[in-house]
Amino acid sequence: MVSEIDVGRGGWSAREQESLAGFRVKRMHFFISDLSELGSMRNAERSVGAKMARLGKVIAAGYAVPRGFVLDVSAFRDAMGDETIAAAHAEAMEGIRVDSTAEELASVRPRMRAVFDTYTFPEELYESLREAHDALGEGVPLAVRSSAIGEDSQNASFAGQFETTLGVIGFDAMMAALRSCWSSPYSASALAYRASRGMLDRPMDMAVGVLELVKPRVAGVAFSVQPVTRRKNRVVVEANWGLGETVVGGLVSPDHAEVGKTDLRILEYTVGGKQCVIAFDESQGKVLERETSAEDKSVRCLSDDELMAIAATTVELEDLFGHAVDVEWALVPDAEGGASRVVVLQVRPETIHEEPMAVRTNYDPIQMILERTSRKLSTGG
Repeated sequence: MVSEIDVGRGGWSAREQESLAGFRVKRMHFFISDLSELGSMRNAERSVGAKMARLGKVIAAGYAVPRGFVLDVSAFRDAMGDETIAAAHAEAMEGIRVDSTAEELASVRPRMRAVFDTYTFPEELYESLREAHDALGEGVPLAVRSSAIGEDSQNASFAGQFETTLGVIGFDAMMAALRSCWSSPYSASALAYRASRGMLDRPMDMAVGVLELVKPRVAGVAFSVQPVTRRKNRVVVEANWGLGETVVGGLVSPDHAEVGKTDLRILEYTVGGKQCVIAFDESQGKVLERETSAEDKSVRCLSDDELMAIAATTVELEDLFGHAVDVEWALVPDAEGGASRVVVLQVRPETIHEEPMAVRTNYDPIQMILERTSRKLSTGG
């Protein structure tokens, strides 16, 4: 186990590297971390970005999260130190400011993506990435997700602006998706937001998470604060069949439910149009969008037990982090196709409420574990 390692300063000592034997993904390079170990890393956010660091904390608390690993920001910093990339960055960013035109902003990412595509990884790191990829299993579809330093704090939210590629199969495709993540801070929307926040003075350090793509029956988002009325006494859950990208991306009118935060009483449930479904197609080996069947459009995609389990998990994660959260979740059937469990895909600070959330005084992690194990629907790992 890693308990006293600070990877935010660009490397570990030989003694510290010797302590990494417990990693589930065999570690051949100290820029690669197994997702399951992030919760015990000191200052993980400085090394793997907020998104992956929060998932590490979620795993350490006993919740189900997809298998995977993270390439930490040190690899990105090394790439940015390459003379060709450093020169391309300086040239592409010259003149970019808060009043830059849409055309000027849009011109930056293609130039940076092209130069990242030509970057040659150090041989040891490249081979270690191959081993980490292979450890997840041959032909396993992956989700490759950006995880930036300074992303999605309680004072700023880059939600939806950085790259995520779903259904990635094979090492070469994973490497291409990784390079795409590195270039995503240079997208027009990310640059505009960074300019508005005074964050253009230096590159935005980027880690990359490589996770097994879960294949849910239903997925979506949950908010521990009502996002419209800002009421703090209820959990809002929005859901659709298949992967949650239709909900996160606003592609459908999802099922919408509200649940009392203290007693998990279902206060309302509205069946949405659920116009389309995004899911991994086994026959074609990629993620596809299709129209939802008439039957699936007309019925609830969550049972009462499933809804209460998602709401309970959201309340517990709010307690765990000590502030309001929004949670991307998936209901994934077990290996036999039976009962589903709640898998946590991402946790972000909820930034729309007006006042900081107080930590709940009844937070009892032991009681939380006992409650989760007694529920009909599994909410933990």
